Amino acid sequence: MMNKEYNFFAPYIRESRKMARMRLGIVTVLLVLVGSMLILQIFSFFYSNKLKKKLSLLESEIDTFEKNPNVQQYNETVRKYEILTEYGEIITNVDRLIQSTDVIDIDIFNTLERCFPANVNITSLSLDMFELSIQGSGTSMKDIAELERNMRNNERFDKVHVSVINRSENTTTFSVTCLIKDVRINEAQ
Repeated sequence: MMNKEYNFFAPYIRESRKMARMRLGIVTVLLVLVGSMLILQIFSFFYSNKLKKKLSLLESEIDTFEKNPNVQQYNETVRKYEILTEYGEIITNVDRLIQSTDVIDIDIFNTLERCFPANVNITSLSLDMFELSIQGSGTSMKDIAELERNMRNNERFDKVHVSVINRSENTTTFSVTCLIKDVRINEAQ
């Protein structure tokens, strides 16, 4: 016969040791994970501080560079070039139209002077787009009628209309509107 002792608690002890090893493994894995995350956080903190220092150094270098008068002049030239390329064609077209259209020149004043009878005076003259408005005074209705006839017969004016006539004792005030020929709407704008 064998003299072997039988341990009734052996199965429980083995289970307990197995659980202790599992707990030790889980705790070890968790410690490794937490430790590596902590190390990664510390590394990223120092690395971001290093990058922030480099960034501030570069920003100060850029500020110093941008304060250089030559660089400022270059940036201003680039900005003007961008504006010119964006709006240059429009400005060139408007300039060409203005130079080719001599609407308000000395010729129109000379033409008006030839249309006015001797006893009629201009008190106000305005040009709105392509419409000419004249306010004035004369000694009689006959003088104002002569002015209207002269303007209608002149090739520079179109759609001449006397819109207001006010008579007082010695003078007659009037208002005349007309269109200036050869002025297109887009040129007047």
